[in-house]
Amino acid sequence: CSLFVGNDASSQHLWKGHVSRLQIWNRALSEQAVQAIKDGTSGNDINAGLLGSYDFTELPPYRDLGNLLPPLQRISARSEITNREIPESDSPSWLSSRIPVENLTREIMKSSQFTVHIVARPPQEIENSNGYIVSLSKSKDNINFHLREEGDFLVLWFRNPLSERRSELAWLIPGVFEAGKERDIVASY
Repeated sequence: CSLFVGNDASSQHLWKGHVSRLQIWNRALSEQAVQAIKDGTSGNDINAGLLGSYDFTELPPYRDLGNLLPPLQRISARSEITNREIPESDSPSWLSSRIPVENLTREIMKSSQFTVHIVARPPQEIENSNGYIVSLSKSKDNINFHLREEGDFLVLWFRNPLSERRSELAWLIPGVFEAGKERDIVASY
C-alpha cells in the first residue's frame, strides 16, 4: 500500500481540509509521550519506534524527517471533461508516496501496534464534509488503514483479523471536528 494524505488510492475520498503534520510509530505511545507531544517537547520516549514524520508547513517536496519513508508528492485532480490537469491554484489536491511504503506496513505488522499523530484543520463547512485524511491503501478494495472525517466525527479503521471479516468495523468519535478549527489528534492502538 502507498501512503496518502487527503485522499486514498481510489481517488474517491478527497478531504478538503489541511494537514500540517503527520507522524506514525510502530508502537502505542505512552500517556507521557502523548503529553510531551501536546506540550511540544521531545525525548527518547517520543522518538522510539518513529517510522515517519512529515511537516507540511514547509515547501514541497515533503520529505520524511527521518528519511525512512519516501517523499510525499502532490497529486492534482483531473478535469473529467478534458482529462487535463486543472491549474494547481484551482485544483483540489492530495499527497501520495506514489510507491508502496512496505517498511512502514511491515514494522506495524511486526509490532501489532501503532500510533498516528496528525495536526489538521477541517474545511470551513463540515456539515456534509467527508474525506480520508490519512490512508494506507492500494485500491478501493485494498486498504490497510484510514483516518477520516465524517462531519464532526473522526473515523478510524484499520485492517485486522476482526475488521477483515466485517463490512465496516470502525471507531467513530463524535464532536472532534469544528469548522475551520485546527485539531491535534493522536490515535493509538
